[in-house]
Amino acid sequence: MNVTLRALAQRMSAAVRALDRNERVTVVHQGVVHANLVLPRGKRCNNRAINHPAVGMWADRRDLADVPGHARALRRWRVRAH
Repeated sequence: MNVTLRALAQRMSAAVRALDRNERVTVVHQGVVHANLVLPRGKRCNNRAINHPAVGMWADRRDLADVPGHARALRRWRVRAH
């Protein structure tokens, strides 16, 4: 997919969809190629937060098994301050 700098700014979602299809996006300004956008090797962009590497990084922590209780404990100092 070839796209001008202005079109890229106006239609970024189209460029992201092209990357999702594993296409190369070439950015052209005044007839000169300025950038080639591609996904890193082995990566697939799917815009899902669930696939973020940080999701589940504390899944094995026992102190966070009760998330609402942990949040209450963190906020406890605010309740006492009033």
